[in-house]
Amino acid sequence: MISLDRNDEALIAEFERGLELSPARVEAMLEAVGAELTNWLRSLTGEMRPPPGARLVVSSAGSVYTYVPPKGRAEGPRQAHPGGWADVTGQLALGYKHEVLRETSSLWALALFNVTEYAEALEAREGYFVLSGIFTTGMGERVLLKHAERLLENLGRRRSQSGARRGAA
Repeated sequence: MISLDRNDEALIAEFERGLELSPARVEAMLEAVGAELTNWLRSLTGEMRPPPGARLVVSSAGSVYTYVPPKGRAEGPRQAHPGGWADVTGQLALGYKHEVLRETSSLWALALFNVTEYAEALEAREGYFVLSGIFTTGMGERVLLKHAERLLENLGRRRSQSGARRGAA
């Protein structure tokens, strides 16, 4: 789950005032955060990974490296995901899910998970991540703050527009 651990006094003050933060708006914001993070985790980077089962071959000079696929397989390199892994079947990327949970009337949670059976084992491997990169890269906080600030801007605009309408009447 993502928690906002940033001392942004203006942002916190706006939330504390409860600027029309209806449950539907909070849920919609968290749903947008979950969708964006899920899409980021599924996305491809410019990084390439060798074909599955390939072996590393080093030239006799020791300076040229190449990957040779197993016999009978003519697969080429694959693009990596943000977690550093390249999906062979596509199941790991499709396994990302998110869910907005309402714990109490004022406490919400966004759960991000991967339902693939080998996701936990890959997460434990050095140099890869399945979910922890949301925190270690700062992506989770950036996306959450972006959507929270957008929500507050929209609410502020609505409030100023309704004040202008009342003043004109």
